[in-house]
Amino acid sequence: MNYTQKELYDSIQQYVQQYDEHLSSAMKAVVQWKYAECEMFGMVPLFHEIGFRGDNQWRPAARSWLSEKPVNNCYEHGIDQSGRIRIIKCGKLTTLFFYSDQVVDEMPFRDREPAPRGLRRYITQDGRVQAIYDCCISPEQYSLEKFQYRDGHPIRSDQQSWYVSDDQWVQASWTTTCTYEYDAAGLARVYRDMGERLGGKKLVYVRPGIGRLRHRTRRPFVAYVIDPGSDRGEASHVVYSDAYGLEMNIDDEWPVDTVLLAPPRYVKVITGDTGVTSMGTVYAGASSMDSICDVRTAKKASARWILVDANHASAKSRVASVLKAKLNVILTITKPSELSSVLTAGPGLSSDRLVVAMNAKADSQPASIQALAAQARQLLKSINCADSRLIVAAQIGKETIVDFLSQPDIDGVLHREGDFSSALDVLVPLALES
Repeated sequence: MNYTQKELYDSIQQYVQQYDEHLSSAMKAVVQWKYAECEMFGMVPLFHEIGFRGDNQWRPAARSWLSEKPVNNCYEHGIDQSGRIRIIKCGKLTTLFFYSDQVVDEMPFRDREPAPRGLRRYITQDGRVQAIYDCCISPEQYSLEKFQYRDGHPIRSDQQSWYVSDDQWVQASWTTTCTYEYDAAGLARVYRDMGERLGGKKLVYVRPGIGRLRHRTRRPFVAYVIDPGSDRGEASHVVYSDAYGLEMNIDDEWPVDTVLLAPPRYVKVITGDTGVTSMGTVYAGASSMDSICDVRTAKKASARWILVDANHASAKSRVASVLKAKLNVILTITKPSELSSVLTAGPGLSSDRLVVAMNAKADSQPASIQALAAQARQLLKSINCADSRLIVAAQIGKETIVDFLSQPDIDGVLHREGDFSSALDVLVPLALES
């Protein structure tokens, strides 16, 4: 059962023209009103497991009916005698549902006009949704998502999209594929893939309670250096765009500490021009320290971390200057023995103010880095910093980041050449598995 864009658009126009009639019919069919804080209409496969299907993270469902109509705004569901939802009202948004053989249409209206999302059409067979059409009117685009099942569970979906360009309908060059994994308790993980050019296969959902990193006592730590370039005007824009991009993609509930490192003069762009550090899970830091003036500049801009290289001739005094300024240190090392020459137990040095980043090759294996981390951990005990986080200074990607943090002494990663997009590639798997 296939529909063209024109057929979907014509259906929208027909629903708009007959809005009053359809609204009256739906209201007359309602025998019960039920209330909730979100839409409770659930024809999308796995509706009861998945609450939000985003590009990077799918959130577990947290839907429930309210015992009575609240004073504040809510979703009002009109249910007919067959138990079907016929209408949902929320503020100025009214969504009507139309049922026929093997087709269910969900049509939202805002002030009697079609809502920008437009029509969603479900194609069913034997009680299961086989395909979903989404037709948007602003901007003009639509998609078709088809589902495959095994033993009654969806195991794969493929979505094709079309959009208007120069007044012509054009099919998108990518296909969005989702694969669903199960265990004895049900849905376990979901992966989303738009092709290698758009990020490749990404882990977007892990059932709460089964994450591979859930037993960790130290929070995962992700730091990356933003290279703004040499042009000062363009550099500020680069730093701002990166920080803002991260702000738009994560929230204050992420179980990962993230540090954006930029040259001292640009830290204020992160902390002052965006709200990314207001969430309590993201911090700003200075990626270099040439003098005590850099520490002062970073501190004035509300930086929390300073990157220091243990191989620098004045590394020990630099660490002392950072700690004296009541800032925190990310210390990069090549071998664990460097810790003894740079760090000394004393006032200001503690586990929560020190992160050690171990330089590694891109092809390093988790087990080999764990061996170095274990040595570093023993040395840290001698200066009362046994619980300091140890991270890998290498371009570790989404495919292996969880394997590294599954090791007992590895707590995160430092990308010397990073941006929020590459950071998300490791942040999302860490957050989902934590």
